[in-house]
Amino acid sequence: MNPDAVFTRSFSALILSAILFNNNQRKFLKDETLEELFERVKRYITKEKDFRGFVIEKGWAHSAAHIADVIGCFASNENISTEKVFELLYVYKDMFLGSNDVFTHNEDERIIEAVSKLYERADFDENQLIKWIETIDKSMFKNAYPEDQYITINSKLLLRSLYFKLLNKGNSQIIVDAILKQLDLFKF
Repeated sequence: MNPDAVFTRSFSALILSAILFNNNQRKFLKDETLEELFERVKRYITKEKDFRGFVIEKGWAHSAAHIADVIGCFASNENISTEKVFELLYVYKDMFLGSNDVFTHNEDERIIEAVSKLYERADFDENQLIKWIETIDKSMFKNAYPEDQYITINSKLLLRSLYFKLLNKGNSQIIVDAILKQLDLFKF
């Protein structure tokens, strides 16, 4: 098995985000193609296990950040329902919290950019986001150290990044309150 195959996977995701970004401007992909890409991205998120950020002497692997960019492009596409985007966010959240790594290369900021794009959509439903926020909890704990510590740190990263992203946006107080409630679960 090639220990550096993550670079191919990760940069393929980055290329896909460029294609999706351009499609959002020019609408050249068929709906069937978008649906197939959606399903492949969802499958990729569940299978990726290499979450290295910057690798000395090799460069950026950054799979979690690049796939977050893809999710952001789906979130910006009004032809992709918010329900579909939330499907990706749930899978991403499980990957993020279930990782045996602490994310230290701004991966949390990248996925929160995708969430922010959803927040700006006309069909945005704050209840969907609150339900997603409420799943950032201790349910993935394994009663093992350091794994539970990683879940705690990554959960706080996601919640804090979302908190600061939404703090000054209008009409976000109910979401900010939901974030604070979840952060209380991870107090020492």
